[in-house]
Amino acid sequence: MSDVGLGKEILSMLTLRTSLFETSDISSNDFPTDLQKRIFSIIARIWENDRPAEIPLALIAAEVTSTDDRLFITTLQDGIPRPTPENFTLCVQKLKRNRLAEKILRMAEHQSREHLSTGVFDDTGLAELKRLINEQDGRGASFDPYAFMRTGSQLQALDVHVDWVMEKLIPEGAITLLHGPAGLGKTWLCLAIAKAVSEGMPFLGFQTKKREVVYIDYENPLAIDHDRAAVLNVCSPYFWHLSDPTRPPKLDGPHWHLLKALHPGSLIIIDTARGATDGDEIKGQDVALVMNRLKEIRELKHEIILQAHTSKANKKISKGATTWEDLADHVLAFYRVKPGTLEEIEEEGFDPNALLYLGTGNKTRYAPCRLYVSLGASAGTFTLVDDPNSDALDALAEYIRGPGIGENQKAIIKWAMSEGLASKNRSRISALLRRGETAGRWHSHRGFQGALIYEP
Repeated sequence: MSDVGLGKEILSMLTLRTSLFETSDISSNDFPTDLQKRIFSIIARIWENDRPAEIPLALIAAEVTSTDDRLFITTLQDGIPRPTPENFTLCVQKLKRNRLAEKILRMAEHQSREHLSTGVFDDTGLAELKRLINEQDGRGASFDPYAFMRTGSQLQALDVHVDWVMEKLIPEGAITLLHGPAGLGKTWLCLAIAKAVSEGMPFLGFQTKKREVVYIDYENPLAIDHDRAAVLNVCSPYFWHLSDPTRPPKLDGPHWHLLKALHPGSLIIIDTARGATDGDEIKGQDVALVMNRLKEIRELKHEIILQAHTSKANKKISKGATTWEDLADHVLAFYRVKPGTLEEIEEEGFDPNALLYLGTGNKTRYAPCRLYVSLGASAGTFTLVDDPNSDALDALAEYIRGPGIGENQKAIIKWAMSEGLASKNRSRISALLRRGETAGRWHSHRGFQGALIYEP
């Protein structure tokens, strides 16, 4: 976000929650334009005089005469969610750093001109320049990490919780890596998600939060996007395509910052990681550059879905460096399974009758989720399918809570086979035990001689 955008967001937060004045030492000099400086001074004066919890925009507009000024004031709260001290502090810190960087640049240019004209350096000026650089890097005397760090008690007192843009699948404020074999239907899936989120409508029966959606396509021909959008009647999302006058920038290229111009609070869907980069997807350093840039974009109040292909050797992990998954916040796997057993099928390619797994992969910072979906008769339509193993998982959970509490894996498997669970297949029962633990239905620990002990 530009300094002008940051300044406007800070002003907006202050009008909605004036108590934020008490959390920062921001002043009018920190704002980039004269108009923002004037409006800040008006807001600060109203707060000093009356201490209102919120300042009506009409009250601010009454103190200016210019039509353009009044027009700007009326837009201050457009699309701005209720602010939090954490977001306000981050915005102020970023604006202050940007202003300090401008001051450093001006001083460096002045020192350079003076040296060229006189042949000597101004020691006092150089010392001040060094002090400012140290302050920018956090090494100056003014840097106090204890001014913003929290104790554990303060952390627990924060009113923060996990929210979902799409219940169970897409966390709010996160980078979600969605990987699956080529040609399986990831694009159809993402277009269906884009349609649901842009309309605020449920998907697979799960609630969504309405968001502006931007679909950035680095791979498909425009005709493909046209046809699929028509089939699904995708109307509200924006499409940024390689055929546009300004092509979507490569995430590891020099113009990646163009993505920062997207409206805050958008769901950004990137199709795909391979097309969006020129680097080597095998090299962790190349991948880390891309993922760290996506984290910067995420911090501008976006959610990101990054599509990726899976490894030829293992359809359950993303192709290339493990850094893709390591640096993502949430990983969703998407692959074909066999009806009845739900075991993975290795075949690739689009199959309108396929049964598919859609759920958390090898990593997530959020609640695990396992769904099974089928593609409908119409392309791009998905329906939820009941998990045939749910009864077996329920039976295992009841046994581990009751007569099997504290038993080792061998004893539990023996019981499960005697009950006919999972077709008396030992490896499938072991897989169910791992799956139930991942889902938080029970946990295990090592007991005598390393035996795996299960408890509720």
